[in-house]
Amino acid sequence: MNLIQLIDNSPLPELNNTEKLYLNNLLYSIIENNKLETHIQMIDVDELENPEKNILILGDFFFSGFGLDIELNLAKKLRGHFDNNKVEFINSSNSNLTTLEGVVIVENLKEELDTVILCLGSNDVLQGKNPKKIFSNLDKIIKTLLERKISIIFVKLPILPSFGQEYKKQIESVNHNIINNHNLQLFTSFNELLNNNHLQDDGLHPNAQASELIQEKLIPLLNINLKI
Repeated sequence: MNLIQLIDNSPLPELNNTEKLYLNNLLYSIIENNKLETHIQMIDVDELENPEKNILILGDFFFSGFGLDIELNLAKKLRGHFDNNKVEFINSSNSNLTTLEGVVIVENLKEELDTVILCLGSNDVLQGKNPKKIFSNLDKIIKTLLERKISIIFVKLPILPSFGQEYKKQIESVNHNIINNHNLQLFTSFNELLNNNHLQDDGLHPNAQASELIQEKLIPLLNINLKI
C-alpha cells in the first residue's frame, strides 16, 4: 500500500487530489529526511577537521543520492576528490524538496558556508507549479545567500515538453531571469544531462552511472569556484 492509499483510508477530513499529493510529498519528505540524517551521520564519521572551505549541496532528487550506496553519495565523492584542498561538502539534498522549502532552509542556515550548489525547482516543475512563484522563491533563496557573501552554483530548471509549449516558455523565462538577475555559475538541468540509461528503475532518481557523470561535470565549476 502506498502513502496515497494510506491517506485515502485514513480518518482525515476528505481531501482533494492536490491536497493528497501535498500530504503524500510531505510524508515522503519526513521518511526520507530520516534516511538522510542517517546518511549524513555515516558520512561525517570521517569529517574534515578545520576545513578551509565549506560547500553545501542543497538539492532535490538530482543530488539526493536516494537509492544509492553511501559510497556514491555526491558529498562523499567530492570530498574525496578535493581531499588535499581541505574542502568540506555537506549534502542536505532531499528528493522531495521544493523551492518553498528551500526558502525556509536558507533563511535558517546557521553554518558558515563559502558556496551553495543550488538545485531546487525540479519538483515544482514536475508538479506544474506557478512559474512566477518558482521564480520568486528561487530569487529569495539566491538573494539571502548572496547577502551572506555565499557564492552559488545554480542548476537550471528542467524544460519538460510534456507540460506544453506555454508552460515550457514560462520555465525557460524563469531560468533566463535568474541568470540575468544574478551573477551565478551555471550547471545544466537534469533532463539535459541525463537520459534513461542514467536513471534507477523508478525512472526518476539518478543511478550510479549518473552520479559519476554529475561529479565529472561539477568538478570544473568547483575548480573555478575554489580557485584551484
